[in-house]
Amino acid sequence: NEMGLDDLGWDPLARLLDIQTGPVLLLAIGIGVPLVSRDRGEDVLFLYATRPVTPWSYTIGKMLAVALPAAALMFLPSLLMAILQFGLVDGFGLGEAFELLAKSLLAALLLAAGYSGVTVGSSAAVKKARWALLLTFACFLIPAGASELIFRNSVPYAFDVGTASEDMIAYLFGDEDLQFGMAGVFALAVWGVLGLLVTSARVRREMIP
Repeated sequence: NEMGLDDLGWDPLARLLDIQTGPVLLLAIGIGVPLVSRDRGEDVLFLYATRPVTPWSYTIGKMLAVALPAAALMFLPSLLMAILQFGLVDGFGLGEAFELLAKSLLAALLLAAGYSGVTVGSSAAVKKARWALLLTFACFLIPAGASELIFRNSVPYAFDVGTASEDMIAYLFGDEDLQFGMAGVFALAVWGVLGLLVTSARVRREMIP
């Protein structure tokens, strides 16, 4: 018998994606935190300058090394959910499958951009992976605390990538308000851009033959 998702009383995909942000974070930290700090700590960035590698190409390559597997890990549950629901769930046809996958891909790309920006940017800022790890955690905790302090009398907007990913997923797949969903999207994009700029600036200063 076919059933509708409304019978559950909650969206299983939204819940699954919220849970999936944990493994994505661990993956991003595991790959991104030592990625640039290791090159800086070993003073090998100048070697890249002797090859056809520019600071921007180096930076984009490091960001993609984190973002691509993070996006794939985030998108996989949605793909499996779409396959399982297609033809089995009442009212879930080809159009609904494409809509779900499009929203999931958008969420995966934005989340991957934010997480790679935080981890790779932190890695580029210091020469030791342990300090990069602490800086990564600070990028989660300090903005979140600042948001709670600023909006203590109302619902806080997302400043950190963790809360931003939750608000974005809640908006795309749940009942989150547009303003909080867009704030989450904006925060993830900003962290991605900041990571890109910090990494490229640091690499440009040290990639000297």
